[in-house]
Amino acid sequence: MSKDYVAKHLAREQDISYTEALRRVQSATVQENPLLTEVKRECWDLIGEKVSYRFGSGIVASVQFADELRLPSPPRIERLKIHVMENDYSSLTWCPTETIPGIRLGGETLPGVQTGDVTIESRIGFRCEMKKSEPIEDPTLDFPQEYLDEDHVLVSLERDVLLRWHAVLVEGKRPDLIFSCGEARQPSTMVRAF
Repeated sequence: MSKDYVAKHLAREQDISYTEALRRVQSATVQENPLLTEVKRECWDLIGEKVSYRFGSGIVASVQFADELRLPSPPRIERLKIHVMENDYSSLTWCPTETIPGIRLGGETLPGVQTGDVTIESRIGFRCEMKKSEPIEDPTLDFPQEYLDEDHVLVSLERDVLLRWHAVLVEGKRPDLIFSCGEARQPSTMVRAF
């Protein structure tokens, strides 16, 4: 990746001038927190993922979002996926639930471990196929985008979401994140990580 590309991306992300971003890149003062780097990777991996839905007494496994988001579900829609994401990485919060300090055992030092939740605020665009006979009433619905056949239309809708991961942080290792769910965004009482 070129320094020019990194500087442009940094300038957009941190809302600074290109000149300042390029100066930071060239002087190698730009060092991103490993937790933030991993969250960005996870967000990128979520794009294109199917959204889970209730079926009978269970849930069809996939990326889970809270019921209060009022996402449409079958049979009115089919193939609901995450299409685009606009993430606010400055909203990243870390809420530790357990901390195990590093210990010396025999001749070895075992690293410290922290577990907890990581969250960021996001605006997510979903895309799905909707039955024309059962339209969705949603103020964020962009309808219709494209007619797929005589019974279905491709539509998209947006939600403001708080994305949550369960994280395990081991000293000196890359953070391990497991996506928990997307929840309705509410005022946060968590402590900012940065």
